[in-house]
Amino acid sequence: MANACLFPLDPKHLIDAFVINIGDTFMALTNGLYRSCLHRVLVNDKKNRKSLAFFIKPKSDKIVSPPEELLVDMKIKGIILDFTWA
Repeated sequence: MANACLFPLDPKHLIDAFVINIGDTFMALTNGLYRSCLHRVLVNDKKNRKSLAFFIKPKSDKIVSPPEELLVDMKIKGIILDFTWA
């Protein structure tokens, strides 16, 4: 991603917080309003870290595209091309 920015999260300030990384499907469903993120985790051998990964994928023959109402509200055509996971 050419204009990606790194926003490091300092766990000392996020005691009761959680982070959600969205992916390409969510970016397509929001017509690019929310961008999928490039992320990484640095290993720390001094503290335990808890992670929960959850992935969801539509059926292979289903077209992923933003709802028509969102395109009308945004007053622009689809920025992200429709696609399938097939």
